[in-house]
Amino acid sequence: MDIRIAKTTLHIGANKTTKLLHITDTHLCRVYESEGEKLVNLGKRRNERAFGEEEIIEKYFEEALEYAKKNDDLIVYTGDIYDFLSQSNFDYMDKALSQMDYVYAAGNHDFCTAPGADKEDYDFKIKQIRIVAPHVKSNLLFDSRVINGINLITMDNSYYQFTSGQLDMLKTMYEHHAISEAEYQRSSSTLISVLRLTN
Repeated sequence: MDIRIAKTTLHIGANKTTKLLHITDTHLCRVYESEGEKLVNLGKRRNERAFGEEEIIEKYFEEALEYAKKNDDLIVYTGDIYDFLSQSNFDYMDKALSQMDYVYAAGNHDFCTAPGADKEDYDFKIKQIRIVAPHVKSNLLFDSRVINGINLITMDNSYYQFTSGQLDMLKTMYEHHAISEAEYQRSSSTLISVLRLTN
């Protein structure tokens, strides 16, 4: 195995030991020839610029998934699984993640048709979510999942801001669970570790 795993232990009051594997920004650039010359050329350029060859990206991604399976880790994926939308990327992702347990927070490339070409605003994202959502197990705008007493929350800020609706959902969730200040401090450390904060 060629991937490097950095292990960190957090004491946040979980019911039992919980193992998470954080994966981010694989930027897969798969394209079928049938998707057109423009997209094929984009995929080749993006692969060569970032990694030199597509197989390297897929090799590391598959090694990470195998590690998660072997160690019974829940995957926390913080966006940009692919570099741009293509049917080949969707098919590969669907197959690779079909048997995996994961939580997903979106990145800006998860809605991207061509890097640098899209108007990245809320309306564009909502249009793209309709295309992407069937391929992801998590709600792409806001999701919450409790595992061994840890509430893993994902909130999309792929275009560098949270919506008032997302913040209202977060506030309502905390009010609904009526948690104490000490519990809030513990859970907020988990929240920070799961959000995809872009720079």
